[in-house]
Amino acid sequence: MRIRKLFKIAAWIVGILVALLLIVIVLAAITSGSRMSHKSALPHGSDSPTVLAESAEATAEFQFESDTCGLHTIRTIYKAHGLNPDEENLRVRLGLKVPSNPFDATTTGTLQPDMIRVLAQDGFKTELLNLDDEGAAKKQLIAHLRSRKMAAILISRRENGNMHWVTASGFSGIQITILDSLFRDSYNESPDDFIHNCVLSCLLIEVTSPTVKTTRLEGTPELAKTARRAALLKARRKES
Repeated sequence: MRIRKLFKIAAWIVGILVALLLIVIVLAAITSGSRMSHKSALPHGSDSPTVLAESAEATAEFQFESDTCGLHTIRTIYKAHGLNPDEENLRVRLGLKVPSNPFDATTTGTLQPDMIRVLAQDGFKTELLNLDDEGAAKKQLIAHLRSRKMAAILISRRENGNMHWVTASGFSGIQITILDSLFRDSYNESPDDFIHNCVLSCLLIEVTSPTVKTTRLEGTPELAKTARRAALLKARRKES
């Protein structure tokens, strides 16, 4: 009899915890949807991007804040395509200072869903590189860069494992040209080593017309893939 009462109490407690968890998930979803709708409606410039000219030379912006690498990556790409990043209101539209986790004020920065949404609004087509097949991913990225197109790449930095956005601006010889907001000058990366040991997510970007339609949730699954790949790279580095 006593055991039965204990089971009932345990079931009651579990039921309450599950209900609380569901409430938290629903509130987070409502908050996230509200934030996304707000950002989608923000004003921005009316200019259209131009295809990269053969003579175009993109340059990196230097960052002075800890969470602005994604912003500077997109600003670099916009400037290379003839757009004024300030007129496009990128900092606010990307939700830079809006925590990705509404319950954790430290989770600021730029995420793939916001990048995809803003780029689509401004006349760019995007494609997320499938990193599950690294050989095919390397070929696709190289072909993309050789055709005078750019990419926004989220990496795990070799120095400390921190996530960091960079711009892939071209392919010269056998190396990828990288513009990084932590460095004044560009640098080169071997595609095999870079993709295998550093790349967490890659967004291929090109000019399109007309403006691409996108959903609020596009790019969201990539967040989970990024977390899994970050864990994989961390394990690889421990083994080496």
